[in-house]
Formats: sequence, C-alpha cells, structure tokens
Amino acid sequence: MIRKCSLCSFKFSEKNIHAYRNHPLYTIERWVKKYEILYPKGHALGFCGGNPVYPRTCVQALHTKFRWLREGLQVKVDGVPVKVLNRSQKCNKDNDALDHDEHADGDHQDRTALYGKWQTEPLCLPQAVNGIVPKNERGQVDVWSEKCLPPGTVHLPFPRVAHVARRMEIDFAPAMVGFEFRNGRSLPVFEDIVVCSEFKNGILEVSAQYLLYDLIKVALDHQFQAYLEEEERREAEEKRKNVNIENENPWTKILLH
Repeated sequence: MIRKCSLCSFKFSEKNIHAYRNHPLYTIERWVKKYEILYPKGHALGFCGGNPVYPRTCVQALHTKFRWLREGLQVKVDGVPVKVLNRSQKCNKDNDALDHDEHADGDHQDRTALYGKWQTEPLCLPQAVNGIVPKNERGQVDVWSEKCLPPGTVHLPFPRVAHVARRMEIDFAPAMVGFEFRNGRSLPVFEDIVVCSEFKNGILEVSAQYLLYDLIKVALDHQFQAYLEEEERREAEEKRKNVNIENENPWTKILLH
C-alpha cells in the first residue's frame, strides 16, 4: 500500500523505511542521528511502516555550549537542553574536542547537554578598554575560533610573542584553543597570546627582530660547528698521513725519535 502526501507529489512507501535514511527531502525519526533532532516537528507528511515521515528541513543539528561558541553563538540564559546524552567513557580520537565539550556541558560528568541553534544568540563579549584584554575567571581567553575574540583584541599565534609582550609591559592573555586527550586525561591546549589590536604591529616588529637574531645565531652556530668538524677532519687526515709515512720507511721512525 502506498500513501501519497497531499503537499507534494512524493509517494511514501509502506515498506521501504531504509529509503529515508539519506533521502534529501524526507526522513523518519528513527534515522535522526545522535546529535540531531526534529524541530519544529509539526505534522507528519505521511507514514512508512507506521513511522511518521517528516521533511528533511525539520532536522536540526545539536551542539554543546562550547561548540556553539565556536560559531560565535551563545546559549540563551533560559536555554534548556533539548537532548541529554550519556557520555561514553571511551574517547574517540576523531571527536576529542567534541567529547570534551560534551563533558563540560553535562549536568554530571557522565552526561551531555545539547542545544539547538534556535536556543542561541550572537555571542556578547566585553570590549577591550585602555589596552586591557578581557579575561575569563582563569585569566585567559578561550579562542575556540576567531569569532570568540573579545572586540578590540587579536590572536597572535607566533613564537616568543608572550616574551615580547612581557618585555614591552603590554597586557596579554594566554590563548586557549582547545583540548587534547593524553593518558586518559583532557588537557587544555594553548597557542600563544591575545592582545589588544593597537599593540599588534609593535609586538610583531619586535618579534621579527628577535626571530632575525635567532636565525643569525643559528647560522653562526652552524658555521662554527662546520669549522670545528673541518679542523677535526684535517687533524685526522694529518695523523693518517704520518702513520702511512712511518709504515712505508722504518728509518723515518728512527729519525723522528
């Protein structure tokens, strides 16, 4: 038996539910993935094997609070999780960042709170004022993406910039860019610093000078090392020649001694 939707020309099969697993226009609830939900659910367009059929446009992605932050969005204050999952104790290396976000957002350590985009609003961060970088309670800036930077600041992911900023007495904050799992533990990953935008050029200019100095020092070290190796090679060659001469003429050994 085939039931036809009154809103379109698509015919819903009563038996082939697998046709809806990856269908571009329609789906049934049993094929909705772990981090998805039907919203708004509304009325079914038809039925397949007793399963209501919904338009694919009703399938909405769900993320944790931290995942939405990466998109420059924050969950509203009154936001209630639309789905709560039990978090597996086994961490998948391909989803380490997501697994940590789920862990942090859960009501308990083994639970995961998920939210839909309709529960979010544009991220509102404090503005940098008088050269001071707004920091979180840990004294750092969570740079999940460039959209997470406080207005008036910039991320400098370059070597030695923290040392330069400290020498120049410029306020900065460590940039926490994510998490990694090592030995069964979730550890934060830092990538240099966040500073106010007006100090960017000055810090980069001084950093370039330090970098040039380091390059020159490395080049000189290599040259000096090459010189030492060449001297050792010459000394070894001289010793080898003297040994050969002594072996070829026994009178040479008598005269030398």
